Amino acid sequence: MTAPCDLGALALGRLIASGALSAEEAARAHLDRARATAHWNAFLALDEEKVLGQARAVDARLLAGERPSPLAGVPVAVKDNICVEGWQATAGSRMLAGWRSPYDATSIARLRAAGCVVLGKTNCDEFAMG
Repeated sequence: MTAPCDLGALALGRLIASGALSAEEAARAHLDRARATAHWNAFLALDEEKVLGQARAVDARLLAGERPSPLAGVPVAVKDNICVEGWQATAGSRMLAGWRSPYDATSIARLRAAGCVVLGKTNCDEFAMG
């Protein structure tokens, strides 16, 4: 089987929906890849507890017989200029250091509604204007 990190979103979603791979396994694989490539400084924040909690919730809904969206359980990385509730959002600027978003951006709310798992926040040029 191809590694979960090497699959496209829909292919990964199909594996999760079919039960061939759990959302938790997919999340762990993506967390492992993010940690293994930490020297790239791509991720600013990873919260294993939050990530695995989201993945387990998807797995529980699947076990309960819910019919998932095509993206249920698929991990997504979020650029640091997009707000995710409870996560720091600096947009690459020292001016915003330490600020945590009290809400999800609309795009994140929609991804969550589709069952995606927010993996972490990724680096960007200041205010993503590079």
